[in-house]
Amino acid sequence: MRVSQKEYTRALELYQRGSDLMSALREARTVGDEVEQIRLTRKLSALVPPGVYIHYKTTDEHPMIYVVTGVSIEPSTLEAIVTYTFLYGSRAGLSMPRSLLGVRDGFITLVQAVGIPRFKRVMKLSVIDAAKLQSNAWRIARGETLSGIQHRIKRVLDPSLAR
Repeated sequence: MRVSQKEYTRALELYQRGSDLMSALREARTVGDEVEQIRLTRKLSALVPPGVYIHYKTTDEHPMIYVVTGVSIEPSTLEAIVTYTFLYGSRAGLSMPRSLLGVRDGFITLVQAVGIPRFKRVMKLSVIDAAKLQSNAWRIARGETLSGIQHRIKRVLDPSLAR
């Protein structure tokens, strides 16, 4: 996955915005401002909207495609967590959490060795469409290649495309 200078700059800005929002959220919690905590949590959720995302190591022969359902806040640590579901391979249908801002493997962090975002959104989805993909993950994964999986995603979202 190659990225332009513009995409790289956007990824850096996204990470900085997430970091700033997390700092503000911690401050709001310290002073007990619940309304501000809710507002900041909504802004954090908007950083990674529901959609289909690909991992930076994706190739046509080895697709690494996920459906993201949202961002939540872990109450005890105030860590922002992205919830996603595998749409490929033997893990298809498995939902996993990943830190939004983890230093080494956060969802919106840049992969330092190659200077690109770890995940890239390739399709925006409603929450309902994200749930459709989750429930059909094992069918989608049978596409095996990147183009096959993308075709199956389209068929799940638009049944009129079915054979």
